[in-house]
Amino acid sequence: MAPAVKVYGWAVSPFVARPLLCLEEAGVDYELVPMSRAAGDHRQPDFLARNPFGQAMVDVWLEVEAHQYNPAVSAIVVQCIILPLLGGARDQAVVDLAGEDISLADLSHFPFTRYFMETEYAPLVAELPHVNAWWEGLKVRPAARKVTELMPPDLGLGKKAE
Repeated sequence: MAPAVKVYGWAVSPFVARPLLCLEEAGVDYELVPMSRAAGDHRQPDFLARNPFGQAMVDVWLEVEAHQYNPAVSAIVVQCIILPLLGGARDQAVVDLAGEDISLADLSHFPFTRYFMETEYAPLVAELPHVNAWWEGLKVRPAARKVTELMPPDLGLGKKAE
């Protein structure tokens, strides 16, 4: 029986890696349906009918990010900056957010961080102990390791053997 969930795209894309990572974490059986960017598969009417974001317009993605990243960051800003300025006390439980649990925010930021860690700027992460601990813990998760195998550092665009 074919998996009920199909993910269309190329796994090297952080935008495709995000749902793959979430499906792996949840243990959901899925099928990755490869597409050809060069052939313009992502612009064909049948694909656009399945994908409400069409071509991932900047405004749409900013809105998506606002609903994933902003709530967590704004809660920390309120607790660590605004409340103390107003004479209030920090609620550390709000700051801790997900605690030891994996969250959608963690999974959402994994794909681009995976590629970032292949750049010369990766040592910056090691200089931030909490960020480094987050990254080290996230990248060794079985789901992250599996999806990372689909995300070569050269995005699959490296020079092919002739």
